[in-house]
Amino acid sequence: MEPYLASSVHVAGFVAAAKRLGLMDKMLPLLAPETKHVVEHPYDEKWVSAQVIQDLSNCVADAHGPDALDEVNFVMTKDSLGKLVLPMLRVALAITGRSPATIFARLHDSVRVAMKGVSVTWAPNGTNAGRVTLRYPEPVPKVVHYAWRGVFRFAWDLTERQGQLVDARYLDEGKTLELDVSWK
Repeated sequence: MEPYLASSVHVAGFVAAAKRLGLMDKMLPLLAPETKHVVEHPYDEKWVSAQVIQDLSNCVADAHGPDALDEVNFVMTKDSLGKLVLPMLRVALAITGRSPATIFARLHDSVRVAMKGVSVTWAPNGTNAGRVTLRYPEPVPKVVHYAWRGVFRFAWDLTERQGQLVDARYLDEGKTLELDVSWK
């Protein structure tokens, strides 16, 4: 089984977004010492334990409420990770059309830029809805769906659609996350 890791680009992008949104001051005292070290030296390692991104997510939610994860991940995806996957997504959108389904179908490949050990599947439900299923090697914080809502906002913006996260379910003791989405 592949180790559960977060890329330095993911961590640095998350921290940059939290700083840009003015959230870091309240978060810093809540961070585990290992996370603080990575925050201060994000590019020392190409990949770090995914516990770092989980700690950052929990601290955002604890200090600013879970909805802040939506905004942090939207900004991070748009300003950092999105730039890495945008060329692939633009080609796919040009070939298959400007539907969020095009992006969701390629989410597994996009996530590989940010995380190792996470598997993503897409199951469409008609032309304007579907389910994203994320499988993690260990339980994730019960606020992770707020983070994904921010990532999905990037997809909806890119395709100029109005979308929503309809439902989120944590299964398999928190190792599987099912996210139902729809858009107009």
